[in-house]
Amino acid sequence: MRILDQNNNEITNPNLEKGHLEIEQIVTNHHDAVSASLGKSHIEVVKEYPNGGKDVITVWDEEPVEAKAAYDETETIQRYIPYTEDELNELAEQAEAEHKSRLTPTNSELSDAMVDLAQSVSDNGDGLADLGALVSGLEERITALEGVK
Repeated sequence: MRILDQNNNEITNPNLEKGHLEIEQIVTNHHDAVSASLGKSHIEVVKEYPNGGKDVITVWDEEPVEAKAAYDETETIQRYIPYTEDELNELAEQAEAEHKSRLTPTNSELSDAMVDLAQSVSDNGDGLADLGALVSGLEERITALEGVK
């Protein structure tokens, strides 16, 4: 599908950051209506016979024409419409707002992160307590083994 600008110049690589495309039908060729005509003809004698008979043919001076309604040939194109300055500013503001919304976590996201962090700290504390009990048990065994010597 061809892409045309507002002056009907063909574009191969439109800048979609500075404009947009709209599908459109354009007239490529107009055909006028044709009125019906019976045509004009005459008879020509091809051969005459002694008994008075004749071979004849019909010769068309103007061929008969069937009536046809007027019609247009069309083509579907994409029309490149540049953004106005106001539209460009609005798009820039929307893009900036969207970017900021992705960067700023919501309260619920922060709350979920804090719950996860608290759970991790709790799990680490439990792990440290278990590790402390193991170390204490090993120290008692080492002390007991040293006393056996």
